[in-house]
Amino acid sequence: MSISNQYELEQEAIRIAKEAIEAQAEHHQDASEYIHQTCDGHESVIWTYKAGLLCLECDRDNAEYQLEEIGYQFTDYSDYVTKLAYSILFDACMTAFYDLRENESEEEEAEICAELEKEIVQIAKEEKYTEVKLEGAELEAYIAKRFPK
Repeated sequence: MSISNQYELEQEAIRIAKEAIEAQAEHHQDASEYIHQTCDGHESVIWTYKAGLLCLECDRDNAEYQLEEIGYQFTDYSDYVTKLAYSILFDACMTAFYDLRENESEEEEAEICAELEKEIVQIAKEEKYTEVKLEGAELEAYIAKRFPK
């Protein structure tokens, strides 16, 4: 897929990040290595015209900064746009990867809180308690569920 604007970049980054998560879960492959390999062979990185289009139309501030940080010296225009396009795509993919992971953690936490609440209510009904004493992680989960930040 050729990337010609910021929206397409973000959508492609999400797709690659999801693939990296799957590869990590199913094949125990390192996600950042998967993202690196996918970005390195992406058509918007290897083809000079498509790389130039990506560099022209997408946010490249982080990518330019990263290349400056490592002191990369470019030999020609083709070298410059392909390295910059790789850096843009890789940065977008890693951002998408961490965003997806964060969302998964929040959903997982919400599910655990819901399960704990059901268990606590069930225990209280079975024992005919009117009060329940929560301690430790159960208390923290209950408070987090009832009083979100």
